[in-house]
Amino acid sequence: MKILGIDTSTKFCNLGLIEDEGIIIEHALNGSKKKHSSILLPAIRDLLETIDLKIEEINGIAISIGPGSFTGLRIGLCVAKGLCYARSLSLLGIPTLDAMVFPLKGIPYLICPILESNKDEIYDVLFL
Repeated sequence: MKILGIDTSTKFCNLGLIEDEGIIIEHALNGSKKKHSSILLPAIRDLLETIDLKIEEINGIAISIGPGSFTGLRIGLCVAKGLCYARSLSLLGIPTLDAMVFPLKGIPYLICPILESNKDEIYDVLFL
């Protein structure tokens, strides 16, 4: 099963493709000079072309659902939902802070991921 991952919650536009539990490809674009709205769809196309894969071969999409940039999240969610609707794919929303700490699962310490807000505030959560 191939899952396309999309994260537009920060100034970076992050994409990845996994098959079962292995990472096939991942890519991060700095969106500070261009808006996610202008780079996301071409980036998905380029990612799939890089590994010679067609969108029809994707089985589902995982998308970050925040917290993060409101506009970035809307763009990512709209693209993901549109692709899923058009191709009858499953869509999974994943909280951004949960995704940040997932590689650290099993560590016996408190973990506190932090994202900077555009309003001089932060988003954070404490994982036990």
